Amino acid sequence: MFCDKCGSILVPGPDGFVCIKCGAKGSDVELGEEAGSGKEVHMVRDEGDETLPKTEVECPKCDNNEAYFYVKQTRSADESPTAFYTCTKCGHKWRDYD
Repeated sequence: MFCDKCGSILVPGPDGFVCIKCGAKGSDVELGEEAGSGKEVHMVRDEGDETLPKTEVECPKCDNNEAYFYVKQTRSADESPTAFYTCTKCGHKWRDYD
């Protein structure tokens, strides 16, 4: 289900469905018995690094040789982009300006 105002996804809240982006309350939709198994559902909104690609680079904190990474242009276009890393072992975050 999606928000009528901004189009973002609606999640179950204490008083019905709520938009995760703008906070608007959704329509009064009730899920029937056939929609689920009756088990309790927990929503996790952790934007983990596990979806990012991995590379071989040494962590300055724990000396692990693997990290998640992404590259972003943080300075002017004629300069090289910045690489951001997160250690797969200890979670330490650092950046490299190349």
